[in-house]
Amino acid sequence: MNNTTTTQKFEAFQKDIKKGKMVKSKVFLSDLKIESDEYIEFKGITMSISPAAFKDLIRILGLNKKILKNFSEYMSDKAKFALFKAMQNGIAHAGKAYVYLHASKDRTIQRITLKEGFGITNDAYVEIIERAINDNPDFEINSYAVDNNGIHMNMTNNGQIIDIPNMPDESFHFGLSIDNHFQHGTLVSPFNERLICENGLITTMDGTAETLKMDNPGTFSMKGRDSESWNEFFEHMDELKKNNYIPAQFVNKVTAADETYASVAELEKARSIMRSNSNIDSDVELFIPSENMKMKYQSRGVDLAAESFAKLKTANSGVKMWDLINKMTDFASHQYNYEIDNTGRKNIKDAAGKMLYRKEFDMNSIMNVNPFN
Repeated sequence: MNNTTTTQKFEAFQKDIKKGKMVKSKVFLSDLKIESDEYIEFKGITMSISPAAFKDLIRILGLNKKILKNFSEYMSDKAKFALFKAMQNGIAHAGKAYVYLHASKDRTIQRITLKEGFGITNDAYVEIIERAINDNPDFEINSYAVDNNGIHMNMTNNGQIIDIPNMPDESFHFGLSIDNHFQHGTLVSPFNERLICENGLITTMDGTAETLKMDNPGTFSMKGRDSESWNEFFEHMDELKKNNYIPAQFVNKVTAADETYASVAELEKARSIMRSNSNIDSDVELFIPSENMKMKYQSRGVDLAAESFAKLKTANSGVKMWDLINKMTDFASHQYNYEIDNTGRKNIKDAAGKMLYRKEFDMNSIMNVNPFN
C-alpha cells in the first residue's frame, strides 16, 4: 500500500473485524425456549436476543406477517404473552429442524437464519480488499463498517476526478463498494463520491451488482470455494477496473436526472426509504420537504392524500430528480444525530443508486402534448 493514511485505515479495519467477529452455531429449533422478546433459553443457558433476531424467529415459525409488522415494545403484555405462546407452540412442533444462531462476542444472538449464510470468511474478504488496494496505487479507503450484518467497505480512486459537462459543481471520485453480508453474500459494485459534499452513492455497471458466485447464482457458499469461481470473481473486478470503476451511462444518467422533475410518488418513496432505515420519522421534512408541495396542490383543489399511487406518478413534485437523490445520499453519508446503523446507510445509498439508474423516471413517461386543444 502506497498511502500512509490508507495503510493506517486498513490496519484499523483488520482490528475491528477481529473485535466484531460473529460466532455461528447450528442448533435444533426445538432446543430454543422463548422467555421474552429480549431473552431466549438454549439448553438451560439464557441468552440475549436482538430485535432483528426475534423477528427472524417470527418469520421462521411462519407466523402471520401482520404480527411481524405490528410487533413493537408498545404491544400490550397480553398480546405479547399470546405471541410468545404461539411461538413456543411452533418450536415444540419443529421436530429436527435446524437453525443457525449468529451471536456477537457479548453472547447476544444478533440474527437467526435457516441457512448457514453466504458470506466468505473474514480472512478471504480482507485478501480481496488488500488485492484491490494494491492493484490500484491511488485507491484510498473512503469508509468502512463492521456490524452484526457483516462487513462493508467503500474505496475511491482519488487520483482521478470525473466532471459532468455543463454542471460545474458535479465532480466525482469513483471506486468500489465491497460487501461481505452473512445473508446476501459477497458483492462488489462501483462506488462514487460526490466531491462538493462528500456524498456516497452505490451504483452498478449495468443495473445489477457483480456477485461472488459459488454454488448458486448470486450467492457464495462456504462449500464451493473452487478456483474457477474465484477466477470468475476477479475477472469481474478486472472489468470494473478497465472502466475506471465508472458505471455505464453515468454522465448521461446524472444529466437526465438534473433535467427531470421527480414525481410526487418518487419523492414519497425517497422519504419512505429514509424513514424505514432510521428513526428520522417526521424530521424527514427537514431533508425532503413535502408540506409546501401539498399546499400548492391543495390551492388547486387537489388533495394528494386522496389520490392513487398511479396518479401520484404523474404529479410533478417541483423537485429535480438529481436533488432528490442527493438529499438521500447526504443523509446516508453524514452524522445528523438520528439513529441509523451501517446497514441502513448502505440501504439508502443502494436505493439512491437504483433510483438514478431507473430505466425511465416517472415524469419522462408523460406526453405533454395535446393536439386537440
